Amino acid sequence: MSFEAWMPLPLPKQLVVFGLGDWSCYSPDTSIAVDVLVTAGVTPQRVGMLEPARRSLVWEGDWRTDIFMASLKEMDKGNSVKLVLSVNGRLLRGVSSSTPAHPFTVPETTQSPVLPADDMTLFQDLEDPTIVKNQSSDVAAGVPRPGRKDVHPALRTLAVPCALKPPSDKVEPSEAWRKSPVCPKKPRKVLFEPTASERDLGEEGSWGVLSDCSQPCTLPSLVSPSPRWCHAMCLSDQGTTILIGGQGVDQKSCKDALWKLEIDSDFWFPVDFQLQNATPLGLYGHTATYDPDTKRIYIFGGIREDKDYSNIYILDTVTWKWLLVVAKGKVPVLTYHSATIYRKELFVFGGTLPRKASLTVGPCSNVLYVFNPEHEIWYQPISEGEKPLPRLGHSATLLKNKILIFGGRRTSLYLSDMHILD
Repeated sequence: MSFEAWMPLPLPKQLVVFGLGDWSCYSPDTSIAVDVLVTAGVTPQRVGMLEPARRSLVWEGDWRTDIFMASLKEMDKGNSVKLVLSVNGRLLRGVSSSTPAHPFTVPETTQSPVLPADDMTLFQDLEDPTIVKNQSSDVAAGVPRPGRKDVHPALRTLAVPCALKPPSDKVEPSEAWRKSPVCPKKPRKVLFEPTASERDLGEEGSWGVLSDCSQPCTLPSLVSPSPRWCHAMCLSDQGTTILIGGQGVDQKSCKDALWKLEIDSDFWFPVDFQLQNATPLGLYGHTATYDPDTKRIYIFGGIREDKDYSNIYILDTVTWKWLLVVAKGKVPVLTYHSATIYRKELFVFGGTLPRKASLTVGPCSNVLYVFNPEHEIWYQPISEGEKPLPRLGHSATLLKNKILIFGGRRTSLYLSDMHILD
């Protein structure tokens, strides 16, 4: 008898294995061998043994050469390896369960000092009090059920902190962000419900031009981006996301074009006043791609108020300065394309010509363009194999040294094919 569990690659430097469950169904001399199996043709590597008196183990060591080399091949294929637990012993009972007899204790959540209990007014009207009253008394009051010692605590409302509180006094724009007091975190419920414009869009069954959005697309908060679509968003580091551009109500470009989201603290910050020079005007349908090596964001394509579609804007997230690049070579003019960074070069695929009518489908492209920031030049690499169909609105994801292109639209045809560029 054996149990298996998938283990992601690369192979870890340490392993911690717990043998939970009812061991009384096995003979007293039973042991469980823990092995790592990469492929069927390679002998598994033993990492330890579990016994009734020793139900956990910590392994730290070196992997065999054949195991390590085989794992690299499996990792290139996108596969995982197996953690195999082989039972060495006799089964005393015909029916056994690995589920623990008693549920694990979940500590009761206490009230946080930064989440005061009396600050429950924000969006409180979104919740029907009658629904809360009709909940089970065992869950609502946290009363334990008969015969059970440990139960999960009562369900609680998810608390999401609000953003910055706007300053009441007049402060210079450059100092507003630093002097604005942070208001206490308050609970906020987020509703995932289609707006009127989204229902209209779904009934039409096509893209076309969006009708006027008379209702706000998001719940209001003290400081947050205005409702928008056709924007671009990318990570600038592990804890920060940058929001750039977009089109808002009445099909007008958003005036608050640039925002920074601190993911851990859930705070939105307007970034416009931090910048040292002018920002690009009225962007939507563009791409924003972050290069972790240079810590720069490349903004390319889309529809702009200045109608200068071919230039590249580079935002340095260290100095917060814009750099306008007038590139050389055969410069593409695209919108609703895809862009990825690979080895400090920007790979752009697909898209269509910029049009003022948002998402009005025109002739699409299936040409691959590469921008080299060092020489500020565009070029078209020589590629082999069958090209994907021309498309727009697709996705392109970099996986190691491969770009995966999926989906998109071509005139009235919606695509679901996958292409890989090595």
